[in-house]
Amino acid sequence: MSGTEAVTMRLAEVLVQRGHRASIYNNRSSCDQVNGVTYLPLEETAAIGPATIAISNNSVTALDGLSARRRVIWGHLDLRLARLRKRRELLTVLRVRPHLVVPSRFSARRTHAIIPFRSRTVIEHGVEEAFLKFEPLAKAPAPIAIFASQPKRNLDFVIEAWRSRVHPRLPSARLHVYVPTRDQLPGTGNDWADVGIEIKGSVSKSELAENFRAARVMIYPGHKEETFCNAAAEAIATGLPVVTMDIGALPERVRDGVDGFVANSVEDMGDRALKILTDDAEWARLHRAGIHVSRERSWDVRASEWERAAARW
Repeated sequence: MSGTEAVTMRLAEVLVQRGHRASIYNNRSSCDQVNGVTYLPLEETAAIGPATIAISNNSVTALDGLSARRRVIWGHLDLRLARLRKRRELLTVLRVRPHLVVPSRFSARRTHAIIPFRSRTVIEHGVEEAFLKFEPLAKAPAPIAIFASQPKRNLDFVIEAWRSRVHPRLPSARLHVYVPTRDQLPGTGNDWADVGIEIKGSVSKSELAENFRAARVMIYPGHKEETFCNAAAEAIATGLPVVTMDIGALPERVRDGVDGFVANSVEDMGDRALKILTDDAEWARLHRAGIHVSRERSWDVRASEWERAAARW
């Protein structure tokens, strides 16, 4: 499941828990109800009532023709002017005049001011409960680093930093790579194991949370299309420091010097990761700060922000 699908389902479930009714329309052929959320075929959106808030993931076209009084674009992808023109959605924006919600200031900045959205709001994604249940550890874990994202999101930068800066100075360290499928990996060779890199594949959220707790640092440089990064937020919530770079929305997920570091190069990223892998006091400081700040990042908190935004629309 992609991050967009996961956050859509989670927000809907939490809104139901808070007393609202929520339905998700997608490419399914039948109706169903899971965790209080009703799932319906996409072609039934014409039945959405006039008092309903209709929220579309990324697509302005999906809102066209709906009778919903308040229509919202939840922008997880690039909504720059050039993209709207390419998809022939600019005229639809003019006609529909939807509100815009984006998950980061990075995404808000690159959405051109000339696009006539009715309003613009930044609401970050929430963190799953599976990652929020932990207290600080008394002892630093073994020197294990983690990458958890799609390989195309600059895994090659992580491999380069590991080979050049971490492994030569700490051969006992391990880099665990959690990726959707093996065939997406960039240039996988038989020598990966020789430098302490282990491919772990995909795991459940609860298992990933436990693996974060058993590790010492996440290394994830970010990606130019990254509008939030759930994995970084989840890692920090468990107390796993994150070393990233100034790419996409990652500098918003990581508080530089507080619960991780924002490196200025691949080499610097490797050096920062090595520091956390070897310095117990540094790890402990970052570890505790991440757990503390994440207590205010639950999906229940984010749902309340959606409620406040809806009251203004």
